[in-house]
Amino acid sequence: MKKFQEKKAAWEKKLKITDNYRTAFVRERDLIDILGFSRSHANKIINGHQKLSDAHTELLKIKMIGAIPDWPTGWYVIDGEISCPNGFMVNHVQLENFSFFMMLMKDINRDMKNLMDENQKLKEKIKERSEVRVYVNNESKPQRTIKLVK
Repeated sequence: MKKFQEKKAAWEKKLKITDNYRTAFVRERDLIDILGFSRSHANKIINGHQKLSDAHTELLKIKMIGAIPDWPTGWYVIDGEISCPNGFMVNHVQLENFSFFMMLMKDINRDMKNLMDENQKLKEKIKERSEVRVYVNNESKPQRTIKLVK
């Protein structure tokens, strides 16, 4: 950059593009490069003498903010990955493996539910008993018998 060019870029007029979640400030140069406007037309838009069409606004949101059209706010494309509202980044490999991942999650949830049911049954069984026998080294006779106080 030339001398004092950063200062000029900071103070020049900009157009604010937002989707109520992220905001980007569009300069004249961006309008010329992205939308192919002439310099005078870009200046008219930035100064507020003309408005952008809905299609141009949508294109700027896609290009400048990374918003995905027709998706809820908070979903963005950043460096070839999809950014979720909670901050997780999902790439194409993960999307290809999504069905496999969902199948694993379904199996894990089913197994966890079975374990929780079994755990609950064992807790109820312990509440019913009045004593517990302790066996050591697979002996047939109990080593000790512990009386449970309820």
